[in-house]
Amino acid sequence: MITKELIINTLNAQLHLKLVNYKKSLNDLHEGNKNETKSSAGDKYETSRSMTQIEIAMISNQIQKTELDLATINLASKKVFNKKLIESGSLILTCFGYYFLAISFGKLKINNEHVMVLSPNSPIGKLLTNSKLGKTIVLNGQEITILEIIE
Repeated sequence: MITKELIINTLNAQLHLKLVNYKKSLNDLHEGNKNETKSSAGDKYETSRSMTQIEIAMISNQIQKTELDLATINLASKKVFNKKLIESGSLILTCFGYYFLAISFGKLKINNEHVMVLSPNSPIGKLLTNSKLGKTIVLNGQEITILEIIE
């Protein structure tokens, strides 16, 4: 059985793993920058340092996004829900499977079930937000019926 707690625990584990990997990559780039010595080909050295700085900035942004996602998931785990309307943090069962409205993550496999973890700002997230049990929404010509608002 899929529960919100199980989804949140799985997301937390995967996001923490991402964070560890990003931080290791960032540390490796910083170390590489320190160990790089200026060669007689100064332009090549400067280009390499510039590329490294761009990579550092991109990884730093990923770290910030992942930390924000972790904070959002943490809030969803503590929120009290109204099972009559779908909102951020809701776990929904539709005719196409489970949707968890929290962060932009994608497909998550738990106990041989697939859960789509979506941002409330995604196209389907916007359609689901404030919807009620039994409502049918249409996305790209496909009808999606809300069968249950679990939490």
